[in-house]
Amino acid sequence: MKMRLWPSIVVVLLLACSKEPQKTPPGEDGPVQESWNAEVRITEEGLPRCTIQAKRLLRFEEPERSELEGVKATFYDQDGRPSVQLTAKKGVVYTREDRIEVEGNVVLTYGDSLRVETERAQWDRRGGKIVAEGPVEISTPRGEEQG
Repeated sequence: MKMRLWPSIVVVLLLACSKEPQKTPPGEDGPVQESWNAEVRITEEGLPRCTIQAKRLLRFEEPERSELEGVKATFYDQDGRPSVQLTAKKGVVYTREDRIEVEGNVVLTYGDSLRVETERAQWDRRGGKIVAEGPVEISTPRGEEQG
């Protein structure tokens, strides 16, 4: 009895596999590009403003954005020197709006003097600020605060 069941299972498994490419659900456009270990550089007047590294990047056309997984970013001061480091589980770069949103274990560090932890944050290139959304934990050499 057990021997007769084995060929049936193999046939069912083979029928379940399809050589057809997976289709994007109606009303959704899939990514136009997929990259691993990607790097995105944002500059202004020849100076770096932000360098983003991602384990995986999916680029979409409408709305124009790049979805990131495993995010590491470096933000630069007005003179182009590295100032703030950021890590997060995932993020989205909105190209037209010049902003980046990150979420999931977001950690911002400024040298050895400041560490900020939160679940969500965003950077607006035009405003030049990183804003944490929701509760934050701040660590400095003087101690820790929550807010």
